[in-house]
Order: sequence, then structure tokens, then C-alpha cells
Amino acid sequence: MECVRISFAPGAEAFAARSTLERVVGRLNRAERWGTLRLDFFAFAEIPAGGAEEAAQAGIPEETGLPEAAEAGLPEASADTQSLAAAESPFFCVLLCAEAARELLAAVSEGAERGGVRIRFAPLSPGEAEALYREALGVCRAAPGGTTPELAAACGHLARLLSDAGRTEEAEALYREALDGFRDLSARRGGAEAPLAEASRDLARFLYGAGRLRESEKLYCDAMDIYRELSKRNGAYQAPLARTCRDLAMCLEDAGRPEAAEWFYRNALDGYRKLSERKPAAYAPKVAAVCGNLAGLVKSAGRVAEAAALYRIALETYVKLARDDPPQWEPRLAFLYENLAAFERERSPAAGDALLQSAWLLYQKYPGLAPEAERVRAQLRES
Repeated sequence: MECVRISFAPGAEAFAARSTLERVVGRLNRAERWGTLRLDFFAFAEIPAGGAEEAAQAGIPEETGLPEAAEAGLPEASADTQSLAAAESPFFCVLLCAEAARELLAAVSEGAERGGVRIRFAPLSPGEAEALYREALGVCRAAPGGTTPELAAACGHLARLLSDAGRTEEAEALYREALDGFRDLSARRGGAEAPLAEASRDLARFLYGAGRLRESEKLYCDAMDIYRELSKRNGAYQAPLARTCRDLAMCLEDAGRPEAAEWFYRNALDGYRKLSERKPAAYAPKVAAVCGNLAGLVKSAGRVAEAAALYRIALETYVKLARDDPPQWEPRLAFLYENLAAFERERSPAAGDALLQSAWLLYQKYPGLAPEAERVRAQLRES
């Protein structure tokens, strides 16, 4: 997990920054390119009380419809956000992501500039980010009025940091505090269903990684039920619904329940196919990924022809993607070449070897994939 501090100017511009950055992060999260981006704001109590009026006078448009922060599963802004000490600037946020790539920061910057927001980036070490979150937790827990969206979100995001650092006991306690917090908010205030679903999914993913499949399955089901209801009212939730179906299918497959897993894989595939019809660049890779998952499952069941057809669908997609962004997609393309080779060799050994050769050529381009390259080379020697 990488951490980036995003700072911006005070006054009406700071007021606009929150809305602008939430919109940008919401859009990027729906594309699912970098995993879920976590955006937390600090010191917003110091924004002038007349910030909304100043923003209107500055010509900043009001938002209509469902906020993209809600679409992304982020807590909505609250009036009682607590101010945290920040020596260099009281106006900043922390962005957590799997990889703070230049392309990602450029996308955030471009979106902010279109909204009239001047921002700057500064990397944060995990220790610096943890200190900010610890401070946030202390301030929020000391405030009257019980759980706030900021407290629950900070718990979940700090849990992600600690989990990546291998501090699993602390991480689980914070994931559970986040989940309990959003449950409480949903019961008391309403409107916290999307963050509640995201918190359920976060804990489910953590427990899945720990091999606690039964607990993980229940939480995935809870998240899926919420997203299903939300998607009936707003199409923005179709993507997290499809993603949760896929996660649940993987959990069920590992638990030795292939029939149930196949049902959820097919639901995920249907969802991503519908989304890819509108936004192929964002969701065609998801279609390909689920086809790969489903192909492996039906292959294990002996349905060889069906598995081969699914691998070919995925292969066609990754070939197109790899032309535009080789480092991102060539490793996945190589993996599919390798898997499809097993089917082709039964029909034509020469065709199977050609696919293996293609896989080897791609694997050996990347030093981190040397074991995969050697594995394929060994298969070619044996043919």
C-alpha cells in the first residue's frame, strides 16, 4: 500500500477540493484500474464557514444526483469533521492506493485542475501515514456524539496499512471497528449502506487471505445483498456488485464448493459484460479476468471444450490490451498463453508449443517472472 499526501490552497478552493477529489476518486474506483483508492481528508474544520457561498461566488458548480463519493463507497462529508494538527498546511488529504503510479497522480491532478483546484503531491511513508491516522482516531474517539463517518473510515484505512505491514491482529481489530461503526451509522442515520458494504467486503477479503473461509463467505454475502439493493436504485453500484460476486465465487471455490462458485462467477461475468458494453476500456479486462477464473473451474470439472472457449475470450481481450500497455497486461497474456497451450497440445502439439513459446517470450521480458519463464521453458524441452 502506497500513501500520497495531497495538499491544496485554503478558502473556497479548499471547499471545492473536497468535492472535486471525491468525484475524481469515485470515477477512478469505478474503473478499478488501481484497486480501491482510499481518500481521507484532514483539518476540514478549518475551512471558512462561508465556504459554500464563496465557492458559489467563484463559479464552482453545485453537484447534482448521487455524489461520486457515495458511488465509490466513501463516507459523505460531515459538518463536524475534526481539525487535526498539520504544521505546513491545514488543508490536505491522504490517498491510499496499491500503487501510486504517475499515471494515477496525473489523473487526479487533471481532474482537480478541471475543477479549478491547485494541488501538490508529496509521498508519505507508511509510518507517517499511520501517525496521521492514529491522530485522526484519537480526535474522533474523543469527540462527543458517538461514531462518525470519519472515525469508521479511518479505522478501515489504517487497518489496510497495518495488514500490508503484517500486523494482522491490530488490522483485524480495526477492520471490525470500522464495520461496527458503519453498522451503527446505518442504523442511526441511514444512508451509510454503501460504506457498510465496503467495510464488510474489506473484512471479508482480510479473512479470506487468512484462510478463514466461512467467516469470509458470510461477510461477502452481506456486502453482496447491500450492493444488490443499491444497484436497483442506482446503476453505479453494478460494478461493486459484480466485483463482490467474483470475490465470493473465489472464496467458495477455495472452500470446495464448485457448483456455488460457478453460479457466482457467472453472475459476475454477466454484470461485467453489461458494464463493458457501455465502458469497454474500463470493464473488458474484468470480463477477461472472470473468464479466466471460470475457465479454471470448469477445466477442473472436466469440461475441457468450455474451458478452452472461455480462455480464448480472455486471450482476445488481453492481446488488445497488451498492445496499448505491455507492462500492465503482458504478464496476464503470458499466463493465458500457457493455460491455453494445454488444450491446444491435445489437438495439435505444434499449436500448443507455439503458444508456450509465446508465453516464454513474454515471461522472460520481466525479471520478476523468471520462475514462470523457466517453468514454460521446461515444458518446451519436454515436448
